Amino acid sequence: AEAALRIRAADALTFEVADIVDRHAADDTPYAEGEHSRLWGQVAYATELYSEAVEILRAASGASAIHKSSPMQRLARDAAALKVHAIMSPTTGLEFH
Repeated sequence: AEAALRIRAADALTFEVADIVDRHAADDTPYAEGEHSRLWGQVAYATELYSEAVEILRAASGASAIHKSSPMQRLARDAAALKVHAIMSPTTGLEFH
């Protein structure tokens, strides 16, 4: 339940950002002052929530999840890589927010 709720919350933040970006692109309108930093913060926080959800699921998968043949192992590594990416880093994005 905790993983599912984190994913739903992250999806809501992500879809809101996508809607705002799409609207600006379609209308060819500029972003309001502070809007970029708010959107960046939302993406960063969503990344944190997704990462937490993956960790919950990885921990629940047991020791076999660390094997290279396990899809969970790959998912956990991918989530860890995204979390440290400059655009998605919770530390940086939340600071800008």
